[in-house]
Amino acid sequence: MSPAVARAKSSYCTRSYDRKQKDENIYVCDTSKTSKRVDEQTERRADRASKLGLIARWSYEFGFISIHDPTTGEWHDLPTKDAPAWAKREVFKRKELKKHRGIHRTLTASEMEEVWEEEQAPMWEQPAVTDKGIVYEDYLDAE
Repeated sequence: MSPAVARAKSSYCTRSYDRKQKDENIYVCDTSKTSKRVDEQTERRADRASKLGLIARWSYEFGFISIHDPTTGEWHDLPTKDAPAWAKREVFKRKELKKHRGIHRTLTASEMEEVWEEEQAPMWEQPAVTDKGIVYEDYLDAE
């Protein structure tokens, strides 16, 4: 048995001696410690999945888009032709960000939302209605 396995077994399990088979060692594991660690690990995975959010990226398989499920943390591959329109726009935007801005990591849903908001055209807050129709502030200053 390797030293790493021995340390792992010593932290989780206690050694028990089987009277019928004297040559074999039996380890009795304390499941309360292991179940606690498993619960912590699943909680961390769920937290990480919810932070990533509902996103789409290109799959490793050609012609597919992977969509991340924020509730379970699983990735689901869909053929590009069957993927929703938002997913197609997002994967092309991620490709553009990678190519032009050098962003190679997977952006979270909130980070992608910030990118979309930065690229939106500015809207006038108070258009003026005149006899000529709707006139925006920059045209009112010129007249």
